[in-house]
Amino acid sequence: MNIQIIAIIVLALLVIGLAYLVHTIHKRVELLLRGKDAKTLEDSIHTILHELEKIHQKLKVSDEILNEHNTRLSESIKKVPTLRFNPFSDSGGNQSFASAFITEKGDGVVISSLYSREKTSVFAKPIQGFESTFELTQEEQEVLKQSQKAKKL
Repeated sequence: MNIQIIAIIVLALLVIGLAYLVHTIHKRVELLLRGKDAKTLEDSIHTILHELEKIHQKLKVSDEILNEHNTRLSESIKKVPTLRFNPFSDSGGNQSFASAFITEKGDGVVISSLYSREKTSVFAKPIQGFESTFELTQEEQEVLKQSQKAKKL
């Protein structure tokens, strides 16, 4: 009979412990759903997930636009180094010039002008990969070098 009483006491303690656990969980659920029911909470979660999906789509579009702009920027001319010089010692000051219009990839054109009293000549030499198939003057090479250094910054 002692064993039966001990078993009853143990079971009673277990029931009391479980009742306390159920009460604690019930209070936590009430706190979670305070002012709302489970259906409203589920709707809120679905709304948040829907908004999160919209944000994800906008972020994807923004990334595509940013990549397009980065591509366009790398293909555009940003700085134009210009060097003025006097190629002929017998005529006026530094009226001649060489300018490089080059992209980050090193593609573009070097334009130079040689000024003298009798005439002015203008030359355009295509550039690919910071090199030209045409022979470049010292001044043209200098502005091309300046352009290449500017792209590294």
